[in-house]
Amino acid sequence: MPSVEKDHELCVLANKLRDLDVSSRDARNVRNRIKQVLHSHRRSLADLNVDPFALESSHWDLQSLPVSGALMNLEALEEVLVIPDAHFELLLQPILSCVRDLWPSIISWLDFLHPMHHVGTPRMQLAPLETITRLISSLFTLKGSLPDLFADTPRIYRLIFDLWVRFDIYCDMPRMNDTLHACVGRLGYAVLGYAIWTPDKEMDGGATMEMDKRTEDSVALHALLGVVRYRRRFLYRQIVRQSHILLRLSVSGNAVRNDIILQNQLAILGVLSERLLSIPHYPREVVSRLVRIIQELLTVTGGPAIAHTATSALHSMWRTSGDRCSLVWSLRAGVLPAILTLREIEPIRHSANSLGLISLEAMSVDVLRALDSSGRALDIAGGVLGLDEKPLERKIQAEINQNLRDRIALIRSLYKKTCAYRLCTSSVEQARATLRRCSCQTVCYCCKQCQRRDWPTHRRACRENQVIATHGDIAPLDAHFLMLCGRARLRSLAPDILAEISRLPVTAPDVPPCFHVVLDFGVIPPAMPEVSVMGASDTREAMVWVTSFLHLPTRDAAVRAMYIPVRMLAAF
Repeated sequence: MPSVEKDHELCVLANKLRDLDVSSRDARNVRNRIKQVLHSHRRSLADLNVDPFALESSHWDLQSLPVSGALMNLEALEEVLVIPDAHFELLLQPILSCVRDLWPSIISWLDFLHPMHHVGTPRMQLAPLETITRLISSLFTLKGSLPDLFADTPRIYRLIFDLWVRFDIYCDMPRMNDTLHACVGRLGYAVLGYAIWTPDKEMDGGATMEMDKRTEDSVALHALLGVVRYRRRFLYRQIVRQSHILLRLSVSGNAVRNDIILQNQLAILGVLSERLLSIPHYPREVVSRLVRIIQELLTVTGGPAIAHTATSALHSMWRTSGDRCSLVWSLRAGVLPAILTLREIEPIRHSANSLGLISLEAMSVDVLRALDSSGRALDIAGGVLGLDEKPLERKIQAEINQNLRDRIALIRSLYKKTCAYRLCTSSVEQARATLRRCSCQTVCYCCKQCQRRDWPTHRRACRENQVIATHGDIAPLDAHFLMLCGRARLRSLAPDILAEISRLPVTAPDVPPCFHVVLDFGVIPPAMPEVSVMGASDTREAMVWVTSFLHLPTRDAAVRAMYIPVRMLAAF
């Protein structure tokens, strides 16, 4: 039987199985015939045996008989790879044997037909984009069964990642049909479910493993970075930009259709930022666009479920970035009202985790300013969960809100962005353009002349507000704010601290001790202070060394808030 007839027969047989019960006689007969065709693949899929890169250049027009024959072979093979799971399991061994024998030829033809070689040329219209996308995606479901082939063929990773990263370039996005849209969805499924993970037997036959039990495939990640020329920031821009495109394609009327396609795209973004390819500084465009996606999803039916995935990806960026810029940009873009709305619609743990991280990061001046501008800072407490994963008691919520209110009031009063010299003659616009903060962090000056003229007035306050004994990863302005928060809290806790000091044993009555008080601002409201004996005082009277400590999932930091005699603490 000619190869083209075998192609047709294989497609017909595969389609028949979709409507047959797995235990029926007709199904057994169809499966047996498929096995026969697969066993004779050297005849039934003979057109794949031709090396496409050995053909004359005229074949690059994609219309010659060898190319058409190979394309029909690939289409027939793809039909077999997507038969229902119940039938697929019974045909797994013949399918694996066929794919293993034809593997070099399959990869060569996929490479030859791949749109990367045809984009920007007239033949791009003839590139079989749907067939290539479907077959590459289907092959990756066999990764757990054929680990050696995938390990020895880095080229297949380049083929799938190039399609996935550049599908908006290869596809006519405004006029993309439903079939091609589904192909893009299968690409995302293959990348998320198989391509980026090491092979495992649990991945056989389309089964998936829990994400936290998987290990990354270094060969795959190397290929992914190679596709984007190791530009990780570009990769994130592209993923989020394509997510926005998929959102617009998925929304029909006032509802989301094919939501799993966008869901997978956003889930990949979360996995890359959380575990596989995190970067210290995420582009502002990525953060802002992701916030817009969340906001748009909240306006359509079926959108909140996908918005949770987008929020989780954004949360991963906050946690893995080397600074708080991504969090600040998110807050300025309006993510807090969106998360609070999401929390009301579907009270899932992801929203509570995001609100919890925002509240913990509220020891940063930039974060507090962004919270203040959002107008919803005091709504956070209602969405945060305790260690028992239950809403906080109203008393604790009130304490958190009061704490945030105090912090915002403090930065409003302290960190004004105006020239501190009372007789400054510069206009507000001129002063803002050249403002520089004094080393004490409390005031700004528009020029050195204003700073020198104001020095006699500012000298004492400058010395009192200098931050010393700083430890850990913390910006100067945040260190100063942490110091002032410690001083403010010390005043309210002075009686409790003195009571704790009186209960501490004194080992050397003739030597004045130095007590150490640790105020932990890593929790809201701050926990009761830890009081201990630090050693002997370096003065003739008992002293208190107060440390403001900040413990967060991403960093630890500490500053000395105050060093005063115990008698002065009693005067607070």
